[in-house]
Amino acid sequence: MGGVTSMTIWRWLQDQKLDFPKPIKIKTRNYWRSSDLSSWIESKGEAA
Repeated sequence: MGGVTSMTIWRWLQDQKLDFPKPIKIKTRNYWRSSDLSSWIESKGEAA
C-alpha cells in the first residue's frame, strides 16, 4: 500500500472496528491479497 507507514497498518490491524484484512504471514513478513485490500478500500469509500 503506497503512502501508508507500517505503524499505520499496525494500528489498523489493532482496531477491530476498521475490519482491516488480516495478513498472510510468510516467515517473518506480512503480505496481503490485493483483492482483500481493494475490497476493504471500496467498503471504506461506501461508508464515507
